[in-house]
Amino acid sequence: MKDNGFNDQEFQELLKKKMNELSDSVDCFDKISARAFPKDQLDFSDGEFTVSDLENVTGRKRRLPALKWAAIGAAAAVCLAIIPKTDLTDRLFANLGSSSGKHKFQALAAEIAQLSERDDFVSYDVTLAMYSAYDVLVTPGISCPFEESGEENSMVRIFVRTIGGIPTNQLYAVEYEGTYAEENIIAAAESNVSISQEEAAKTGGSKPVFTYDDLLLTETVRDHFTADGKGDLLDAGQVGCSVASFRQNSFFKDENGIRPVTHTVLYGQRENSTDDSFFYDIRAEFLDESKSVSQEDTWLNVLYYNGRSAKPDRSSSHFSYEAMFDTSDSSEGCWAYFTPFSADSGRVSVKSSGEKIGLDSITYGISSGLEKRLPTPLTDSSSLSMRIFIDPYVFTSADDSIKVMSALMSSPADFYISDMTASEDIQQRFEELNAQSALEAQNAAIQAEIDRQRAAENEKAHLEKLRANEALIDQVLAAKEAELYKLG
Repeated sequence: MKDNGFNDQEFQELLKKKMNELSDSVDCFDKISARAFPKDQLDFSDGEFTVSDLENVTGRKRRLPALKWAAIGAAAAVCLAIIPKTDLTDRLFANLGSSSGKHKFQALAAEIAQLSERDDFVSYDVTLAMYSAYDVLVTPGISCPFEESGEENSMVRIFVRTIGGIPTNQLYAVEYEGTYAEENIIAAAESNVSISQEEAAKTGGSKPVFTYDDLLLTETVRDHFTADGKGDLLDAGQVGCSVASFRQNSFFKDENGIRPVTHTVLYGQRENSTDDSFFYDIRAEFLDESKSVSQEDTWLNVLYYNGRSAKPDRSSSHFSYEAMFDTSDSSEGCWAYFTPFSADSGRVSVKSSGEKIGLDSITYGISSGLEKRLPTPLTDSSSLSMRIFIDPYVFTSADDSIKVMSALMSSPADFYISDMTASEDIQQRFEELNAQSALEAQNAAIQAEIDRQRAAENEKAHLEKLRANEALIDQVLAAKEAELYKLG
């Protein structure tokens, strides 16, 4: 039944006032109030009250069926119409936000704003979709702290504490919409590690010594992947794979203090993957120990602007952990790799991580065409150490090449045998190919010289023949002139 004595405008003001009293900031309740009681097109005729596109406490739209929202709206209208002056509204919205949580978020946001102005912090941006899906390539060993929203303009700015220019595992992250600004911040996160200035000073001014077990990496590739001789690396199930690696040096703080560590990431993709899924393993190497690690939630606080937890219920990463460094599937594999971004080759450009908001990718294949594609690490330092492992038997001569394209290139770059690093047996084969190529080049040069000399001799003989003919002609003409003289 319609209540003619019910003043909806007065009720709106009363409800909004109550919500303001419940919250230190009215951003969340303003959105709810504005959507539940729009200024235009109010329609309460026949007691029908609909609420459409109501936002949840994260500020993201919930996409629920229209009939379900109509039912919810109708039930809410009936309840509000019958008992508008009870404490139902207070109890309904009491748990939408926490005052202490909001204070914690505000303190965290203020701390990030303050620390980000210091010289010992660096920052870079990445889309939330990229970070949540490719977290292994953004922050190896640390999972994305935020829930994937599905919004195209959702961004994450990551702040990394550095010591002497070297990154540490003290991180902060801010999720924002569109352009980075205080009013666009949706959520903030801080890692469970904090390094004081005194602790940083104790690390010393000298460059730390990082360990990097190159042999372990190459033996792991050899033990898990074999070459089919036609351009593919095969896993233990004889499935073709794209395989790459990179490393990241950093200072790592844990219960043992602050130590230099090298994270070596081995990752790839199987050709039979029905979706954009990858496998990976990470080896953390300290001066006194080494161990395999996977992506972990090492974030201490992850909060939405209203104080609620912003941690995802489940990971959205496309990377699945597989223990490879500590296991062996075969012992007959071989390996060869090239470093597309290395300063030695300089053929594939690295775009500074501060200039990009997404991951680059590399497409590569044998001379017949571009066949495989892998995403690259986000930071430029990690990209420089990237290795792409290949089937070395694609090279049948030194003239064969791997053609490589990145997202920043307009035409492919060629990588030859001389650009490759390989196991001893494969390196010997490369050397034989190089020697054969050198011999062929030498033989070609000798043959070219022989041809040149023959051509010169032929030219000389031709000139001598021309001169002899000219002399004979001169003699004939002289004889004719003599006969004519006698007759005259």
